[in-house]
Amino acid sequence: MSKYPISNVCPKCESAQYKTCRSEELIAFASDRICTSCGTRYVPPTPRWAGVIFIIIGLIMVAFAPFAILTRISVFNLLGVPAGLFGLLAIGFGIRALWHRGSI
Repeated sequence: MSKYPISNVCPKCESAQYKTCRSEELIAFASDRICTSCGTRYVPPTPRWAGVIFIIIGLIMVAFAPFAILTRISVFNLLGVPAGLFGLLAIGFGIRALWHRGSI
């Protein structure tokens, strides 16, 4: 979760005028915004396309996990469990981004 409010417009004064600045988050699809009227920093919501991409990548990773574990190839076997876990996390984030639109 971001330490700044998530909004399409300034959450304090509702101005649509802003300047951009570098995001402090690990994953960001757009730059953070600073309102030119009141100086409030806020983050635009995660776009819908990003939520869909997270779900698709997560499904691929979850599908890869059993294959990697069942083939018992040492390199794949080591990647199977983490791939499955990261896949589930990606699916969860994608669903949250779509379900709670504007708050993630």
